[in-house]
Amino acid sequence: ISRYQQAIPLYPEVAHIPMLAYVPGRKGGRRISQYTQTVDLMPTVCDLMGVDIPPSVQARSMAPFLKGSRKAGPSHVICSPTISHEGLQVPHPTSRSSIYSGDWLLVYGSQVDKITDRETTNMVDSVLRQVRTLEKGPIRPALYNLKRDPDCRRNVIGAHKNVAGRLHKHYLRFLENANVPERHLQFFRSL
Repeated sequence: ISRYQQAIPLYPEVAHIPMLAYVPGRKGGRRISQYTQTVDLMPTVCDLMGVDIPPSVQARSMAPFLKGSRKAGPSHVICSPTISHEGLQVPHPTSRSSIYSGDWLLVYGSQVDKITDRETTNMVDSVLRQVRTLEKGPIRPALYNLKRDPDCRRNVIGAHKNVAGRLHKHYLRFLENANVPERHLQFFRSL
């Protein structure tokens, strides 16, 4: 139950949502099992409308899949709240990211030894509230095998360090490509 009372629950019941799309000119419907993210919508709409996708866009167009391409999509996706911005001194460890790849989910936050200030959030109604956390001390990464444990109840990071390491490398590369400054990136470099 404690996982639902953390700052940002990025477990499958929140992050794994279906997307329905209508593409004019395409007949019939079909189910596509590909990783996508909400940020992929903008380049997809641009692509479908024949508009150039700006080079600053870091998301991927889903148009090839919607048009029937069988080419493999991304091997992983990352679901995350904002973990780095100009006014932030130290990334708060309760703001965790979820890195999905195949049957695996790595839940990972900044590796800060002590939670010194209360995290706040505006939620959906713009009222600033303190976030209640049940964590005592550092928040450590957790790895789940979604095929064997779809409810994410058994952290298996100890038995599958190699999988956790691979997912962490994807995540770190993502942060580096997103130009997260080193003053924040340093808290994400270790698993």
